[in-house]
Amino acid sequence: SWKDNWYYVDQYGIMQAGKTVTIKGRKWYFDQNGRLSVTSDHPIDVPVVLQAPALPNGCEITALTELIRFHGFSVSHTTMSAKYLPRAKLTWSGGKMYGPDPYDYFVGNPEDDTGWYCLEGAIMTAANRYLSEQGSSLRAKSVSGADLEELKEYLRQGIPVMVWMTP
Repeated sequence: SWKDNWYYVDQYGIMQAGKTVTIKGRKWYFDQNGRLSVTSDHPIDVPVVLQAPALPNGCEITALTELIRFHGFSVSHTTMSAKYLPRAKLTWSGGKMYGPDPYDYFVGNPEDDTGWYCLEGAIMTAANRYLSEQGSSLRAKSVSGADLEELKEYLRQGIPVMVWMTP
């Protein structure tokens, strides 16, 4: 990294420019000036994890698993869900449904039709539990409230981000 740009010098000391380079099994594109370039033509190579059929309501933990795998870890979305995702159930009282704060917990069970959703806090907890257990210094970082330009800058630097979208 130099002046907020990433470059790659191969084992012979040659800076790679104008080409796609595979580094530790992941493909990266370096532009004509040798800068890491992430664009729609050269996206970040994030591994795909299929949510279904194991986690029909587990899109959040599946997306996190993709990011964890991007960083070189080998873990399944079902393990992330079962072992690291904080969960709490809905309860009924007086004909009303009550549930936990979805910021802190996945509401219900992502493995079946009782699963609802969670927000950033529960996912960050799952990520940091896993990373800590692996002895990694990596940690999930909240960029909640970032504008589109800030998110694009992370992507241009080759850093994938997780975004919540609802209909």
